Amino acid sequence: GRRTYAIVPAAGVGARMGQDKALIDLDGVSAIERIVATCRSAGVDGVLVVRREDAAPLPEGLEADVVTTSGKGEMSDSLRMALLSLSREADDVLVFPVDHALVAVDTVLALRAKLLGDGCSIALPLYRGRPGHPAAMTRAVFNEIDRDGQTLRDVIRRDPDRVAVVATANHWVCADLDRPEDLRAARSAFPACQLGHSSEFASLRATA
Repeated sequence: GRRTYAIVPAAGVGARMGQDKALIDLDGVSAIERIVATCRSAGVDGVLVVRREDAAPLPEGLEADVVTTSGKGEMSDSLRMALLSLSREADDVLVFPVDHALVAVDTVLALRAKLLGDGCSIALPLYRGRPGHPAAMTRAVFNEIDRDGQTLRDVIRRDPDRVAVVATANHWVCADLDRPEDLRAARSAFPACQLGHSSEFASLRATA
């Protein structure tokens, strides 16, 4: 009966990418559409996207709520803004940066299961010994982002005993979509990793 809400920080201008990362095309589907579809397929109850005030509109029909910010701060500022709009029904929070739009549904499912089954407060995906994104945590832990100067990294590192990891073969948990060369590498991998084969993504392409 626990309810999970995802927060997607997507307020940057995409200076290094050269375009708005939320709207980049990934196999015929925008990054933000892919994240929302992944979250919905993994049983996430709601998605909250943080956008800068002057950003281009998100795709029509997106199953997500949007909160706006100036876009001049860091990711932690976006998270604090999201906290103000986060549903009171949220028991757990999934912080899902738009840079990691290619994370698979099974990774999100595993994180949710870890958080529910192990009694931990924070669950992180682990690829070859490296922790990545998205990060799942209880609402109480996420609330700590509101402390003065706290970043997501500070919250995660505060108490190692409350952190559990989920090993994954999905390297996208650690691979940021940050630069044009990252996007080229991602697009070249589509045929091999079958990213567009789920019914959710097929439906999104059909309506694009």
